[in-house]
This record gives sequence, C-alpha cells and structure tokens, in this order.
Amino acid sequence: TGYRGRHPVQEIFVMDAQARDMLLEGAIPAQIREAQIAAGTFQTLWIDGYRLVANGKTTFEALEEKLDVEEAM
Repeated sequence: TGYRGRHPVQEIFVMDAQARDMLLEGAIPAQIREAQIAAGTFQTLWIDGYRLVANGKTTFEALEEKLDVEEAM
C-alpha cells in the first residue's frame, strides 16, 4: 500500500544562463523548453519515463497510461 515500490516520473526546470537570457529577451516558455531540450539541460517527463523503462522500474504500457502520448510527439 502507499507509495512503496513506486517510482516518480519527474520534470525539473533549472533556470540556467541560457534560459534566463531567453526569458529576458521575451521568449515564450515553449521556446525556452525546446532550447533546453536541444542543449541537453532539460529532461522531459517522457525522457525520464524511458529511463525508468530501460532500468526495468516500469513498463512502457504503464508510462503511456500515465502520460499524455501526444506530448511525446
């Protein structure tokens, strides 16, 4: 029962220099997110979920059930 045995799928935004500069220049959140993903400084829910699948902590089916499939496209 409870949370024992469960593994979080998480997405964390860290305000780095690139994100700060983009924000000050008027970039919208989606632009900042895409730039950070391209730079490898941001891990999406799907990327974290794939890591859990690869490590045998969950299944792809369970991941699909909890996350928006359209977001992964």
